[in-house]
Amino acid sequence: MTQCIHYEDNIFMVLDLLKHIERGLKLDIDEDYFGEKIVSDLLFAETGLQRLFLALKESTLQLDKDQYFRLLFKTMELFTSIGEQIVNSETGRSINFSGLVPRLKESIAVKKESMDEIKNLLNTDSDSEENADQISQEEMTFLMTDTEDNDEANR
Repeated sequence: MTQCIHYEDNIFMVLDLLKHIERGLKLDIDEDYFGEKIVSDLLFAETGLQRLFLALKESTLQLDKDQYFRLLFKTMELFTSIGEQIVNSETGRSINFSGLVPRLKESIAVKKESMDEIKNLLNTDSDSEENADQISQEEMTFLMTDTEDNDEANR
């Protein structure tokens, strides 16, 4: 059974969630109220991003695939930025992330690999699109020869 995935909306939702987390971590919020929520939201974003990446990569008939990859790349960049800030204790100092740091380090590495793969996919797609529209010298000669022969036959 084929599943319809609304990539743009789903990626936008994760991006918005990450922006919300980023803003929250800049505040001096109380861990008792928000610590568990922020950790669970980060883990949700981590899993969601990877699932969306794998689904989009496997999709063969998806229109606007490059656009979704670019949006996904931007969202993964934000996730890795937040993760690195947490790992380096640059943000969210009022929340104890010590139990999450090892997983964040691993997740950051996975996201960077995925981002590299997205870059390669986008470069490969743009190269094949450029090459698909180009006509080789041999094709041009054949087309022109065929046209000239038809013109002479019609005279």
